[in-house]
Amino acid sequence: MKIIKKGDRRGAWKKQVICTGKGNDYDNAKKGNAPCGATLEITMRDIFMTSNTCYDLSTDYFYTIKCPCCGCLTDLPTNSLPSEVKEFASHRNEKTVDNDKLRFSNENNDVKSEKIDDDYEDEDEYLL
Repeated sequence: MKIIKKGDRRGAWKKQVICTGKGNDYDNAKKGNAPCGATLEITMRDIFMTSNTCYDLSTDYFYTIKCPCCGCLTDLPTNSLPSEVKEFASHRNEKTVDNDKLRFSNENNDVKSEKIDDDYEDEDEYLL
């Protein structure tokens, strides 16, 4: 058997989601972002963990994506994610995802700058 191109199992899972800002009203408002309603196809590499500490000092954790169009954070329903996606995402944060996207784009010569643009003016650079 001849391998034409090695696969990446971690990127095989995909799901379409809508940028709603759900679960992140405070963070999105603080950054001046409003959800744009874009339909996005995400992979497990786009998901990272966010958390919220309550008044009783208990902490809730969420699986979150960052919209490449408007920069809004949207929490994903936990029951819609396979266990391997949850495991992969549990070790990632927003900065990890941004760095992965920059590295992926640089490897494919799609990005000229060395810095992630927070405004995501050219959304195609950041979609995997």
